[in-house]
Amino acid sequence: MVDLSQIKSGDVLICKDGSKFLIRDGKLIGPTAFISSYDGTWFIKYQSSTLEAVIKEVDRNHEINKVVKSKLKRMLTFLWNAMKGG
Repeated sequence: MVDLSQIKSGDVLICKDGSKFLIRDGKLIGPTAFISSYDGTWFIKYQSSTLEAVIKEVDRNHEINKVVKSKLKRMLTFLWNAMKGG
């Protein structure tokens, strides 16, 4: 079982069904969970008024299996892929 209180903005959640979510607490669109598609692009899947609510929604629907803590390289890769795809 994953400790949901330890999940922070920028972390990647890997779920039991194979889906991957990037958790962000952005100023523009608020707390959001982005899902990765088969070709590496990211789409908004869940949004809420709090980061905790977004994380609980992901866990309820997909059962979080592992948390990969954020790193600068992962964030830069995410931004690069977002610019290429968009």
